[in-house]
Amino acid sequence: MKRFLPRLLSIGIDSSGAREGSLSSMRNIVRRFQTLAQPGQVVTGPRTAAWIGDAATIEWLDEVHVKGKSEPVRPSVLGPTVRK
Repeated sequence: MKRFLPRLLSIGIDSSGAREGSLSSMRNIVRRFQTLAQPGQVVTGPRTAAWIGDAATIEWLDEVHVKGKSEPVRPSVLGPTVRK
């Protein structure tokens, strides 16, 4: 996956806010994840990582605090290899 992403692009993806109905919370999480992502990386939340399952390699990061959330969130980085 990494070879297809421009080197200056970093992406944050979260699925929890959409399900919980809090768009502003989801935006805060995605912004935080985007700051954690290195160029060429995709950082996701735990729910998104669970949905991806074994389709890609996942590296879990340390929990982070996000504005508007009382509990920390544990992000993950999608690995460069997509499993088939």
